[in-house]
Amino acid sequence: MTTDTPAPTGARPLDEAVTTTVADLQRTRYLRRLLATREVLAKTYRERFSHELPDVLLALDALAACEDAIEREFPEVHARLYSTWCVNLGEGAHEPGEYDPACGICRARAPQHLDAA
Repeated sequence: MTTDTPAPTGARPLDEAVTTTVADLQRTRYLRRLLATREVLAKTYRERFSHELPDVLLALDALAACEDAIEREFPEVHARLYSTWCVNLGEGAHEPGEYDPACGICRARAPQHLDAA
């Protein structure tokens, strides 16, 4: 017994419905985590570079590894964002010895900075 009830107004037939699989959702979540991690690592690199800390190259290596993972897993996203990342990497950096309230290291050292003034 079949019933040919019409679909509600505005509804799409099942074959035209947008379907999202669990794998798609996991992949999207993974991409979001990679992009968030990349932003944290870029900020960490800028701060360590600005303060001339000896582990700055480790921070740069971690950033490069994260960008490599994005390129490997999501090449279209990497291709779209890479040039912006290159241009923006220096933004937020400051000269050694200068205080920048946006810098986590400067904020952590703020009492020391204020005492020196």
